[in-house]
Amino acid sequence: MIYYDVLKMPHQVFVLTVRRFLLVFFLILSWPIYSKPALEEFGQLPTIRSMSISPDGLHIAFIRRQDHEDFLFVRRLSDREFVGGARLGNEIKARTVYFASNNHVIMLASDTKRVFGYRNVNKLEFSAAFSFSLKTKKTKILLNKTKGLHPAQSGLGKIVGVNVDENLAYMPGFVEATLPPYDLFKVDLKTGIGRRHSRGKHSTIDWFVAGDGSVLAREDYKERDQEHRIYSYIGGKANLVFTQKVDRPQLTVLAVSYDEKGLLFIESTKPEAGVKRLDLETGEITSTAFQKRNNDVEDLRTDVNRKLDAVVYSQSPFYYFLEPNIQKVFKRVDATFENNALTYVDASADKSKMIFKVSGNIDPESYMMFDSDKVTLSVMATGYPDIKMGDIGTVEWLHYDARDGLTIPAVITWPAGIDEDQRKNLPLLVIPHGGPEAYDGIGFDWWAQYFASRGYMILQPNFRGSSGFGREFMLAGRGKWGREMQDDVSDGVMFLTKQGYVDKNRVCIMGASYGGYSALAGGAYTPSIYRCVVAVAGVSDLPRMLADDKRKYGARHWVNSYWRDLVGDSKADRDKLEAISPVNAAASFEAPVLLIHGKDDTVVPLTQSKVMSKALKKAGKDVTLVALKGEDHWLSTSQTRTQTLRKMADFIEQHNPSD
Repeated sequence: MIYYDVLKMPHQVFVLTVRRFLLVFFLILSWPIYSKPALEEFGQLPTIRSMSISPDGLHIAFIRRQDHEDFLFVRRLSDREFVGGARLGNEIKARTVYFASNNHVIMLASDTKRVFGYRNVNKLEFSAAFSFSLKTKKTKILLNKTKGLHPAQSGLGKIVGVNVDENLAYMPGFVEATLPPYDLFKVDLKTGIGRRHSRGKHSTIDWFVAGDGSVLAREDYKERDQEHRIYSYIGGKANLVFTQKVDRPQLTVLAVSYDEKGLLFIESTKPEAGVKRLDLETGEITSTAFQKRNNDVEDLRTDVNRKLDAVVYSQSPFYYFLEPNIQKVFKRVDATFENNALTYVDASADKSKMIFKVSGNIDPESYMMFDSDKVTLSVMATGYPDIKMGDIGTVEWLHYDARDGLTIPAVITWPAGIDEDQRKNLPLLVIPHGGPEAYDGIGFDWWAQYFASRGYMILQPNFRGSSGFGREFMLAGRGKWGREMQDDVSDGVMFLTKQGYVDKNRVCIMGASYGGYSALAGGAYTPSIYRCVVAVAGVSDLPRMLADDKRKYGARHWVNSYWRDLVGDSKADRDKLEAISPVNAAASFEAPVLLIHGKDDTVVPLTQSKVMSKALKKAGKDVTLVALKGEDHWLSTSQTRTQTLRKMADFIEQHNPSD
């Protein structure tokens, strides 16, 4: 393993040294420089995904993909020796892993299951948590065998805190009753068995605990009364310290304050507010030092007990750490990997060892560790070992003006292996992101980079309505589905065409979830722009979507309020919703359409693609529907990811060849 002194050598020298090492490292592995990796290399899940370091800094744990199966690996850092693990197979979808203590590793996973007794729902994405002991080498499912649990709930995989001294995890779950309350359990990490720790209500949605396991707060939202409440347990008894009458919660509690006497939250209705603090003793709400920057507060990074470590700002992402020395390290490492996304992954308890993930223009995805004792930065592992630096296209930010003058931030990916003087008259793939209140930034996108490796230019527009660029920009998308939001996508194509980068006769659009809706809207409302359309788990019928959610969650659930603000009211705005539903504009399509949808999708039902396919066939259009067996909304398995990529690649090459 090669190490580099991060802080002792001059920064400019360090930056050049690390970049030179990485360049040589990846060039050696990828000789010749550009070789078009196989499609399967992009379609497979990353070889290494999710990594954690023990609190004492002696071990690392990670999920490894090997021989088409997932494994939990635990290694000793001093000599990289394997010390334990578990075979996870393909029956569950491993999501993430972290150390609850020096001895216990927690793995979170999910599986799509039929759950009986759950209102108007056939399947749920059922979550679960597993504990692996380094001492006994045994794996236990947490809370699963606890008596009295309600059989109909979406999972038992949520952990809100850990008592390291007593080897206990604190996990909420619904218990059997006419109106099942959401109680808090303390779960033995050795046996997986839980006991009730504190009683909640049917309206309880979250719990917060201190490091010793004592309850700090309980959060409720009563659908019937449409009231958001927070109870403080400072002093031992539940005391109401916050109440607000709203059709959905307006503040999102994300962390416990360092002194364990407050909760930190982001108030979604006030963009200037940044991060605020709710005092659990007085109920007073005050501003913190973590105010809004040029980009949004995206998240709060916390430890296992949800104590704040860092504030995460969007786009880069950029982290603001509470400890100045840690902030200094992050800034220096971040500057080293300019034009790449640097993600803070985990750290030892004393922060002497920190794990980062680098993604973007150097390589697809690498885990790196900073060791403050040795003052070194080292490459730990890469998620895509068979995709080298020369195989990926350069990723850059682009800004262009929409037709009404609004500046649209976007990400472009150039075809791999071409020079700047070859950047003209290129075939283009437009890939709008999902959400829609999300955003695309610099980093490795397996769809984009596969097609960039085949000679396509990629445009990923952050249309109005995207998060990450200020609340005003996000709110500009409310009620604009299929209209101004879609114009922003079309205007990006027009901009690249006018610049001479793109051949206007060789453009396709593809996307997933909301991106799938945008792809279908592009084919329906601007048919002359695109030669082909690919929609993965796309929404096609908005009234049907709203009706399904109302039936699934109930008429007074906050989800209905969210969609009402985002697209409109299912009754009052029925005509408008019909007009922006691609299923009703099937006759307008000119381009062939590929629809791909997971049979186990619990977010956007397969029905949305089925009715779109039926409408297009009835209109005499060229349409293909591929239903993915055993796949969810997120393309979580290598087999179906590869299947999806193969179907898309064959379809696009047929209708919009790159050469």
